[in-house]
Amino acid sequence: MGVIQRTYTATDDCGNESEAVQYITLLDNTPPVIENPEDSTIECDEVGELIDPESIDIYDNCGLEVDVVFTETIEEGICEDSYTIVWHWVATDYCDNVSEATTNITVQDTTNPVFVEGPDDVTVECSDELPGVVYPIATDNCDEDVVIEMTEETLGGDCPQEYTLQRIYRAFDNCGNQAIYVQ
Repeated sequence: MGVIQRTYTATDDCGNESEAVQYITLLDNTPPVIENPEDSTIECDEVGELIDPESIDIYDNCGLEVDVVFTETIEEGICEDSYTIVWHWVATDYCDNVSEATTNITVQDTTNPVFVEGPDDVTVECSDELPGVVYPIATDNCDEDVVIEMTEETLGGDCPQEYTLQRIYRAFDNCGNQAIYVQ
């Protein structure tokens, strides 16, 4: 970083002088400090709550500016809402000391869809027409479109004309989480 030269002059009572020179060499062998966040695992609906990765503290022991290169990559996971965000910083100070830091944010979807509205149970006479299929409505914390599948099962009653038709609705998000609604 530089050299400081100090000259000391000593003079006695008779006017005799003597000089000494001191050289102080300033070095910077310390790389910058990157205070990156720790690795973490979050739900897919928490991605919007992440800190701004470019706002983290990066500083140099000599107090000078630091050149920072930041990159963000996305590593695919097992489904659309399951992936890893990789933040990587490279910081270089004026003396070309370099620090690197990486933070991995694992994004997952472990939350089942939720049925918010569905058909009511009904009782009909054996001579009445069965009500048509009315699909329930389901929402998910990360998916806009929830897939709903329906199966029917007939459960016998006390006589041949008496039975229960059970409609089972399954709501799936794009990571395979599911919820069940029975009519």
